[in-house]
Amino acid sequence: MAAMKISNNKKRKLITLTSQAIDLAKKGKLEMALRICDRADREHKNFPDIMYARGLIAALQQDYVTAITWMGQACQAAPKSQQFQINYASCLLLNHQEEDAAKLYSKILAHSPRLFESANGYESYGSALEAIGEFRHAIQLFEKGLNINPNNLALLQKLISLRNNLQESKTVLPMLEGLHAVDPSNADLLFSIGVCLVREGNMESAKARFKEALSLNQHHAKALSMLLRNDPDAEWETNLATMREIYDQAGSTIESQITAAFALGRAADRNSQYEQAFTCYAKGNRLRREFVNYDESEQENLHQTASGSFPATRFIDPVSTEANAAAPIFIIGMPRCGSTLLEQALSRHPALKPSGETDAMQQSIAGRKRKVSNPLLIERLASLNNAELLTVGQEYSRRLQQEYLLDGRVIDKTLNNYLYAGAIAKALPQARIIHVRREAMASCLSMFQEDFADAVPYSLEIGELGRQYARYQRLMQHWREVLPEGVMLEVSYEDLVTNPESELRRLLEGCNLEWYEECIATHKATGSVATASLVQVRKPIHQKSVARWKHYEKQLEPIKQHLLA
Repeated sequence: MAAMKISNNKKRKLITLTSQAIDLAKKGKLEMALRICDRADREHKNFPDIMYARGLIAALQQDYVTAITWMGQACQAAPKSQQFQINYASCLLLNHQEEDAAKLYSKILAHSPRLFESANGYESYGSALEAIGEFRHAIQLFEKGLNINPNNLALLQKLISLRNNLQESKTVLPMLEGLHAVDPSNADLLFSIGVCLVREGNMESAKARFKEALSLNQHHAKALSMLLRNDPDAEWETNLATMREIYDQAGSTIESQITAAFALGRAADRNSQYEQAFTCYAKGNRLRREFVNYDESEQENLHQTASGSFPATRFIDPVSTEANAAAPIFIIGMPRCGSTLLEQALSRHPALKPSGETDAMQQSIAGRKRKVSNPLLIERLASLNNAELLTVGQEYSRRLQQEYLLDGRVIDKTLNNYLYAGAIAKALPQARIIHVRREAMASCLSMFQEDFADAVPYSLEIGELGRQYARYQRLMQHWREVLPEGVMLEVSYEDLVTNPESELRRLLEGCNLEWYEECIATHKATGSVATASLVQVRKPIHQKSVARWKHYEKQLEPIKQHLLA
C-alpha cells in the first residue's frame, strides 16, 4: 500500500512538532514530549520524524527495546536519513545487539563519514566489533578516532582495555604511563600500571606503583589488596589495619567492601584463623552475588549438550585429509586448578607460545562476527556436522594468527574449553588437550576464596559451586570414555607440585615434544599472566596449597553431597 501523501503545510507542522518533542525530551520533560507526539499522530499517523522522536524518548527512559522498535520503523520509512540510522545503531548497541549495530555502523561510515565521526562512531563501532570478536578491526577504529581527537580519554581507555584483554602488556604499559603523565593524581591509573607490571613479572616496580596509589588514596582497596598478597613487610600490618577500616566503614563502596572481605580472608588464613577467614570469604561472595546474574539451568543445558553432541560414535571415522594441521595444546580444568603453573612451565619450552586465556575456541564455534553467548553455543554444539567442525578449526587458527597475533604452536589456557573437548578433537585432530585435575575440595575452596568479579559466577555460593563442579566431573568422565586415545592427557596438581620433572616429561612426550630443562623454572617465565594466580605463579613450584582445604572441612561439607566419588 502506497504511503499517504502529505501536504507541505502539514509536513512543516509535523516537523515543528517533532522539534518541540525532541527539545522537551532533552530537557527531561518526557511526558510532555510524548503528548506532543500524540498530537502529531492525530495530524498524521506514523510520520517518520515523530517515530524517530518516540525512539529518542524511549532511549532517554533507557527502554531500548521500545526505542529500537520506533527507530527501526523510522529508518524503514525514511531509509535515506543517516541521522535516524546513527541513533538506531546507538540504541542497538545499548541493547547489547552488537551484531546488528556493527552492520549498521559499517554502512553509516561508508555513506556519511562526517556524521559518523561527529556521533562518536569510532568508539561505538569499535565497541560493537570488540563484542563480536573482531579485535584488530576494533583497534583500527579506536586508533583512527584517537588520531582525529587525541584528547578523547574515553576512547583511549577503550583501546587500553582491549589491548589489555589481548594480554598486550608491553603495549598497554606506555599508554598507561602516558595517561599518568597527563593525570598524575589518578590513583586508579597507578593501580592499573602496577597490575601491568605484575603481569610482566616486575614485582618490585609494581609494589612501588601500588604504594604511589595509596599515597594519593590511602583507602584504595585494590592497591592494598595487591600489597597484602605479597609476603609481609614493614608496612603489611598498617595496610591490613587500613583494609579493616574499609571493611567496617558503612560509607565504603560495595566494590571496596568486597575487595576488603577477600583480602581480610586471606590475611586471617595466613594467621591460621580459619573460621574468621571463611566468614570474610562468605561475605565477599554474598555481596558479589547480589550483582551477578547466573542461570544454573543454562549451565546444565550446556554441559548436557556438550556430552550429548559428541558420543563415542562421533570419533569412529578416520581423520579427514582436509583437517587443519595445527597442533595447539589446550589446558583445561576448573579455575584455580594449577593450570597457570602448568602453562608457565610449558611456555619455557622453545617450541611453544602461551596465548593465555582467549575466546578463540568459543568464538570459532559461535561463528565469525557473532556475539558469543551460552544459548548460541548450545545451539551450535547441537547442530555442527563434521564438515562444519573442520571450518571451526580453520577459524580457530585464523583467530590466533590475526586477532591474537600468535604464530607457531600455541598453549591455550582457556579452562572452560573442557566444555568443548569433543569439538576440539574433531576440529583440530592434531591438538592435544591437557586436563589439570585438583583434589575436588581443594579446588572448590580455592575458587570460593578468590574474587573473580563476574567471571566465575557459580563460585559465589557453596551449593551452586558444588553442583557446577559435579557437572564438570561428569563431563570429564565422558571425555575419558569417548575421546580417541592420546588426544587428552591428564595431570593432577598434587602430582605436578610433588614430582614436577617427571610429570612435565610425560606431558611433553604426550605432546610429541622433547624434554627441556628450563620448564621446571616456572618462576622465571617471562610471559604475561592475566589470571587470579598472577602473584603466586611468579614464585618457584611449591606444595603449600595441597591440603589447605582440610582447615575448612566443616564449612565445605555442603559441597560433598554433590561431588562424584
